[in-house]
Amino acid sequence: MTILFRGIQDAMSSFGIWPIMGNIGCKSLLYIHRVTQGISLCTVSVLNTFQAIRISPRNSKRNFLCINLMIWTSGYMVMLLYNHHKTVQNLHGSSLSPRLSP
Repeated sequence: MTILFRGIQDAMSSFGIWPIMGNIGCKSLLYIHRVTQGISLCTVSVLNTFQAIRISPRNSKRNFLCINLMIWTSGYMVMLLYNHHKTVQNLHGSSLSPRLSP
């Protein structure tokens, strides 16, 4: 689905069809593309976790190590994205108003 919506965006921009859709149509297409990207990322994470549990032996320390490593890296990625989101909001907020950023 991500490839489909990204392909629609690329085709529309190359043929100059963006103005026909209007503001709401463009925003909804971009929103659907971002949602499908998030769903794709979550699905890959769940499948990787399932694969690590399924492949490794039941009484192995490797099963525990892999799962903890995946949990740690996922949490770290979420923290990075959250900090980036706050920074971008701060930049957008400071460009619209004359007040100083914290």
